Amino acid sequence: MFHDITLDGNTWKDSHSVQRNPLVADLGVGVAASYGKWKFAFARYLRSREFEEQAELPQLGSLAVWREL
Repeated sequence: MFHDITLDGNTWKDSHSVQRNPLVADLGVGVAASYGKWKFAFARYLRSREFEEQAELPQLGSLAVWREL
């Protein structure tokens, strides 16, 4: 990403910002299963630190459940 306003601050004037890492790695893993007309999927996403002072690694999970008609 060329410019992330949440890390780099305002584009047009001075504002708060952090020194961000130039490269960030993403990892996503997941599983999916079906049972009759039901389908289930779970995924977990991990990202390396986006800036030096970041306390924890960003993590995201998703769960999807759907039924065919």
